[in-house]
Amino acid sequence: GQFPVRIDGAIEQQFNNLGNVIKLAIALVVVSMFDWRLGALVCLALIPQFLIDIRHGKGLWDIFDSETEVRRKYNERRRHLRQRILLAELKLFENVDYFLNGMKEMLEGFISAQDKAEEERFKLSSIASGVGALIIGSVLIIVAIRVSTTEFPFSGLVLISSSIASLHGTLRGMIRAIAQQNEFALYASD
Repeated sequence: GQFPVRIDGAIEQQFNNLGNVIKLAIALVVVSMFDWRLGALVCLALIPQFLIDIRHGKGLWDIFDSETEVRRKYNERRRHLRQRILLAELKLFENVDYFLNGMKEMLEGFISAQDKAEEERFKLSSIASGVGALIIGSVLIIVAIRVSTTEFPFSGLVLISSSIASLHGTLRGMIRAIAQQNEFALYASD
């Protein structure tokens, strides 16, 4: 069924994490050779988004977990509609509309809660992205100022800037993967 596919995805994600750790190490070494504090600032820029992603995953799990009784009722009604004998019974007693409206209300409530969680995540992510962009922009300005005031070659500026971009991108990908794995673990442990 579905579960082995998810396990394969989790295993593949672990290999991706290993590749990301290697890219992260290389970028950190290059940035640290210039100034280790800049690498720390890049890492710091991503912490708010990481916390938002973890909180969002937990929030979706809480919605899923709190709606256990609603999910049970929904699946029971869905089973009624899928089995021909039970569907014929519903048609005979003219309960089809009642069942469909009940299912619709359950789905609308569940989707509404998820939409609210997604909207909150979007707002918080926008703020976190803005803060992160300011920090990364500041780091790049610091690098440009240092390069322009020293005999550091222009190619060094390109190397440091691309390493900072690689560090940021790799960390961001790893943070998202960890948040998604955390969310998956909540569902898998149910």
